[in-house]
Amino acid sequence: HSRKRLFHYQLSPAAFSQVNYSQNSRIIDLVLDNSGETSNSLALDLYCGIGNLTLPISLKNDSVIGIETGTVAVKWAIRNARENGIKNCSFLQLDALEGLQYLRKKGMQPAFLVLDPPRSGARDVFLEISRSYRDFIKKIIYISCHPATFSRDVGILAGAGFQLERISLVDMFPHSYHTEIVASLLI
Repeated sequence: HSRKRLFHYQLSPAAFSQVNYSQNSRIIDLVLDNSGETSNSLALDLYCGIGNLTLPISLKNDSVIGIETGTVAVKWAIRNARENGIKNCSFLQLDALEGLQYLRKKGMQPAFLVLDPPRSGARDVFLEISRSYRDFIKKIIYISCHPATFSRDVGILAGAGFQLERISLVDMFPHSYHTEIVASLLI
């Protein structure tokens, strides 16, 4: 798999995207570097937006499902996958928690999870993972822009047996106090 493949993304102003191109590339590299050997598995990308992380992780996994609540973002994610020749991605327009519950009812067992939630974090998502997905998710990469919700959420995962493997900080907005936390957790 070529880790340095350049993806081309299109989006509309109504869809969220990271604005700092070089630091976004750094986040993608960290996700790929920290994903380990997750090939031959199903991966999930929660809060996937336009497919910013979904497309790169598709190179290391048999299939990837991106879950996003925004209609506009999902349309662009589908288009971006098609225009980049990625055939092992699918997208669901659902809230992240609803998406996990839907996949559980379908009997899907992802081994790898990436998520980049809003500042409010992913408390309910991690509680669902702790209850229903702990037996088959082997690795989680959690990207957070808020240290307080990151700390709270990692505590939930620690209570379910996940261990923090690595933390990296990415200075998404130089000359400000805002950083992105990229953490990998293993069970």
